[in-house]
Amino acid sequence: MDRTPHLSRRSRRRSPSSARIARIERYTQLLSRMDLVRMQEEIDAEEERQSRLTPEERMRENGQELQRRLECEPAIAILLQRSPPGHMVRAECRAVSCPIAAMSPSDKGRRIMDVYRAVLVSDEDQYFHISCLEKMITLSSLAPSRFKLDMNGYRWRDGWPWTWGLMLRKWFEHSGCIDLAKIAEYIDAYDTFKEADSDFMTQWGEWEHTHRRECAADLGSCGCPPEPKGPVSPMLEGYKTEKAKICSIGEVLRHPYLERLSAQIHTSLHESILVFPEQEPCGGEAQKDGSNLEPRPKDEDNPSPMNEASKTEEGGACSHHV
Repeated sequence: MDRTPHLSRRSRRRSPSSARIARIERYTQLLSRMDLVRMQEEIDAEEERQSRLTPEERMRENGQELQRRLECEPAIAILLQRSPPGHMVRAECRAVSCPIAAMSPSDKGRRIMDVYRAVLVSDEDQYFHISCLEKMITLSSLAPSRFKLDMNGYRWRDGWPWTWGLMLRKWFEHSGCIDLAKIAEYIDAYDTFKEADSDFMTQWGEWEHTHRRECAADLGSCGCPPEPKGPVSPMLEGYKTEKAKICSIGEVLRHPYLERLSAQIHTSLHESILVFPEQEPCGGEAQKDGSNLEPRPKDEDNPSPMNEASKTEEGGACSHHV
């Protein structure tokens, strides 16, 4: 009788030899090296492609990336800001091919020295020249939902927000569909009205003083001159255009009437309100925002140009967005 012990089928299986393990390791290393080589080839090819692009083409690609980011992240927005005084400027343009930086021999050429600038509000705020951002993306299509006027307080204005001129407010309100010439005509008419209104108030004061102090008879039977009539305030109308006639934000920023007819901050013991001087047919009286408008405390973090490293929060000192 054969007494040789029989191994089970499991036991009879041969364990992998060290040579086989070594072959597997060499094959894995070879695949890893091939992956690294392929990745490096792709990087080199992309760098070669990028080197053949013109600055304008790089800007457009940069803008396409920004557009995709805006579509994927609904919480981020772009704000138009007033730049701080020159000695406080430190924000740098983040455009890939900033032409202003390319023309500057200094390593500070990316610093935004323009009167106005744009900031992409996100986890890490990114600043741009307006002219660079215009080459990257169609800003009018983002206004006023994703491209907005900054209504936050500025430390260099003692915590008060910047009061924007009529042209910029209407550009944002109507997504760039405005006729600047029509608005300029209205501003001229408004200035003429204010001068006439000032003269009227003087005439009315003199008339009232004469009639009340020197005349005892009823008005109309006393022989006094008739009560002077005040001028009629002009209406802002006919300035809205079709989408085919959109004007760029750059055109507005270059207009000599850019800061004319800015909103006014009226304060009292109980509240501060933002008053808009223009009148439109749909509104009748000058628009007013009755919400409280309080300056931010100077020691509070805010997105002002004095504290560019801090986050920008939407809303701000004034809740009325135009």
